[in-house]
Amino acid sequence: MEMELKNAIELRAEDANHLSAFTGVSLLHVRQQVERMLSLIGRNGIFDQYTKHDISHIDQMLSIAEWVIPDDTKEAMTPADWLMLVLAIYFHDMGMLVTKKEFSDRAKNAEFQKYKSDSYSGLMGADYKEKIHELGDDSERFLYQEYIRKNHAKRIKAWITGTVSGLAGDKGSAVMAEVQKILGPLPAMFRRDLGEVCESHHMDDLDNFSKYKTCVRYGNSEKECANLQYCAVILRTADLLHITNDRTPSIQFRLINPTDSISVVEWQKQGAVRAVAPKEPRDKEGKVDHSLPKDTIEITAYFDKPDLAEAFFGLSAYIDFMKEEIQKCYRWVQVSIQNEGTKRYRYPWQRVDDEQIETIGFEPHKLFFTVDQDSILKMLVGHTLYNDSSVVIRELIQNGLDAVKLQYCIDHNAKKVADYIEDGKIRVTWSSGDRCLTISDNGH
Repeated sequence: MEMELKNAIELRAEDANHLSAFTGVSLLHVRQQVERMLSLIGRNGIFDQYTKHDISHIDQMLSIAEWVIPDDTKEAMTPADWLMLVLAIYFHDMGMLVTKKEFSDRAKNAEFQKYKSDSYSGLMGADYKEKIHELGDDSERFLYQEYIRKNHAKRIKAWITGTVSGLAGDKGSAVMAEVQKILGPLPAMFRRDLGEVCESHHMDDLDNFSKYKTCVRYGNSEKECANLQYCAVILRTADLLHITNDRTPSIQFRLINPTDSISVVEWQKQGAVRAVAPKEPRDKEGKVDHSLPKDTIEITAYFDKPDLAEAFFGLSAYIDFMKEEIQKCYRWVQVSIQNEGTKRYRYPWQRVDDEQIETIGFEPHKLFFTVDQDSILKMLVGHTLYNDSSVVIRELIQNGLDAVKLQYCIDHNAKKVADYIEDGKIRVTWSSGDRCLTISDNGH
């Protein structure tokens, strides 16, 4: 374990120890305990095939936050800001920690039992249901893992605030007790807000300024005021951007040897990413101009084998998601600047550039096709396909009947359709106003 704090952001956060509101808090001690606890994620077969969520993930997020935050904003941020941000980065993934006792007691967790029931009934989707059945004896562990993954942000909020919740286990759980002990010296008000910021990386409400206040005072000094919204935005961004191959070292990949197809693609996807960094700004002539502001994040990746095509398209989908998230973060901070007067807290990032992603042995484009709707309509209702134009209506009704039969098999887990399907419906309607014929059914 580290014997001293080294990251610049941690050193800034450590200054809060000298403020009256945070007396008795040792950031180094907190880090050491967090490192110990995060090392337990992946034990007991839960998240054992996931990419790393240990202290190395925390350190990379701290490094990313260092360049994501503009220099002038760093000067404006208070020790309370830095302490809130660093602790949120420390604890945001802690909810993925599952003890052996918790998993053994899963039958007592009503919320998990409902999640399990919904999964087996097909409410989570037919593909998800099929995957569960394929897993056989391993399905229970997989379902609990997915349940925790979906709710881990809520869990850490409950542990930090000491809230009793089925998601977090009972109040006497060992993990909650340890988290409460680590954060005990902090004011209850600060712990409440820290829980909200930790949960925020799975929320979509960062423009709610009654929840993420831009100046919460934990003491009389201006240094004891924290901008919760900005801390939440930076936490979200740093977590979003840590997809480089240091998170998926090849030696660990070989030792773990993940068998789940989703985990394999995730490891391969992140293993190909070489760098995530600010893009050098260029002028209108295409020349690098350091006087221009940096507002674009550049992704560098290299896929050198044809069998990495699936991982490439997985990364492409993730980058599309990343672009949306970065734009949302930018808008949230802009609203804060306009409505809350927080112009010192800047977030310049607006774009994600993926032009530095290279592929060898396959085309980095998905194939698609379009149809000429007018030609298709003429073919269906004319005499090209059928001798009688009214036959197309019969064909569409037959398609609806097939969809109803298939839906019956899915809903009833049946291999054969019953002679009489009570809830099957096919509707044929005609709108003379817009001359539109509609044929619909309740098969999905």
